[in-house]
Amino acid sequence: MRHVFKPGDKIRGACENCKVLAEATYGYGAIRLDDGTAVENVMRALCDGCGEMIAIAHQSAPAIKAARAKRDAEKARLRTTVRVSRPLADFAASQLLDRGANPERLDLLLKAFVSMAVDGATTRRTALLQAVKAASDPVLSLRPEVTLHLDLSKQLWGILKELQSQAGLRNLSDFVRRVLVVMDEDSQADESVRRVVLYGT
Repeated sequence: MRHVFKPGDKIRGACENCKVLAEATYGYGAIRLDDGTAVENVMRALCDGCGEMIAIAHQSAPAIKAARAKRDAEKARLRTTVRVSRPLADFAASQLLDRGANPERLDLLLKAFVSMAVDGATTRRTALLQAVKAASDPVLSLRPEVTLHLDLSKQLWGILKELQSQAGLRNLSDFVRRVLVVMDEDSQADESVRRVVLYGT
């Protein structure tokens, strides 16, 4: 192939380490960007004399772009934990697993709740928040022994905190526990969860 470099292809280039125009050999390997982001399987040319990288093949631009996009997406997300009782953890996992989703993706259930609260009429949002605040299922009195990890976009995090505040609840774990109870009781929750798992909306 004429338009891509292959392992073993040779070039000549300036080696900053050797301070000369050196022979270099192309091969796949890992590189690290200026900000420390690691990128695997990059076609780069290493100086035959010292092993210093002196060139990156244009064909590896998509891999580098994807690594930067992933880095930026991770920076735009917030990670936290909540504590729930084991029955609530089992409920959340089963709701996700039954729909073919990763049972650890609690964020999908919260996204479904946000969709129910935000996308509908104001009266629907008010009713949901009142239900959250008034939730009194016995499962809420059980010891919250399970730690669940949340990986949320900043947008979803902001909406959740706004809804938590509107529900008059100071503790995020308490809010999430009550949301799960409401999701179990609300007739529209199943469809909302199914839509989020299938389409992400």
